[in-house]
Amino acid sequence: MKGWHQLSPKTKECIIRLSRRKPPMPQKQIAVLTGVHRNSVYRTQREFGLRARPQRPSTAAILDLLRRGVSRYRTAKALGTTESVVRYIAENNNLKPGHHPRPFTAEQAHGIMQDIFSGLYSGVAISKRTKTDYKKTMRIIHEVRACSRFLGGITPIPLDSYFPQKWTENKLSKADAESRVLFLCDVILRMAFGGQMPAKLEQFVEVGVEIVCAYFRKEAPSVRLSDETWEKVRKALAAQLKNSVTTLASARSGTVN
Repeated sequence: MKGWHQLSPKTKECIIRLSRRKPPMPQKQIAVLTGVHRNSVYRTQREFGLRARPQRPSTAAILDLLRRGVSRYRTAKALGTTESVVRYIAENNNLKPGHHPRPFTAEQAHGIMQDIFSGLYSGVAISKRTKTDYKKTMRIIHEVRACSRFLGGITPIPLDSYFPQKWTENKLSKADAESRVLFLCDVILRMAFGGQMPAKLEQFVEVGVEIVCAYFRKEAPSVRLSDETWEKVRKALAAQLKNSVTTLASARSGTVN
């Protein structure tokens, strides 16, 4: 293997060209490709004023990505450095691994509040529109709108009609669900029957299912359900309304305490 003083001009030119690539090629790899020792690559780079290693990105740039929640690996890849450099910067600035969202700017906070009160967007959409952290945005939405505890859903739906949550502590208990269906029955009675219980409960169930389905279509026009899915929804809703209105009728007639 040739030493540094024995390198031909062509070999040196090859080393220089490989060293100037973006990102620069490691010295060991250059040595393998050119058939010289790694120390010869280093001395050639030093002779022509080339950096042996790529210039490290600024500390501010690394911390900015880490605080936005970008992982150390992706931060290193985005800035063209090594993960060990990113880890060194993070540890020196007491930045532990994990999610570190940046504080909201005044413009972002204003945009979040506008979207919340408009009721036109879901929590996911608001987070994307304002380019903010999803979990922090959700907490603000919950506090501002005082959202009820709905079960989580897959389809993002506007805030003014339905707000899905995935936090387990916010899920409805069985007692809460039953009380809400009873309240819904009372509303339907006042809306469609003038507050009077119809003679046939089947009539109430049929009207109630149509009212709920129509309201859902009005409030969530972006949600598209197949005919088969609608049939399942109607059957499940009819069963719940029938049980609740039976309980309500019995309570009104005084047969139960």
